[in-house]
Amino acid sequence: MQDHPKLIPGRLYHIYNRGINSCAIFREEDNYRHFLWLYGKHVAPVVETYAWALLPTLTLTGFKTLSGLGYWRCLAPAIDTI
Repeated sequence: MQDHPKLIPGRLYHIYNRGINSCAIFREEDNYRHFLWLYGKHVAPVVETYAWALLPTLTLTGFKTLSGLGYWRCLAPAIDTI
């Protein structure tokens, strides 16, 4: 299993995703809604989002990870399933 870099609490991050060969990752309007729903469920509880952009071929997000006990409480269910 590949070891992924860990996000450090209290740090700022700029993360982007691109489609392979610049192919569209959002092909229908529902794809945008689904991405935002997943972001709200899995990412938003542990970050403070400052900016985001959803383009047909890429996503851009700028956020700061929460620090303190709240960060670890939010991650606990995810860590238990790994």
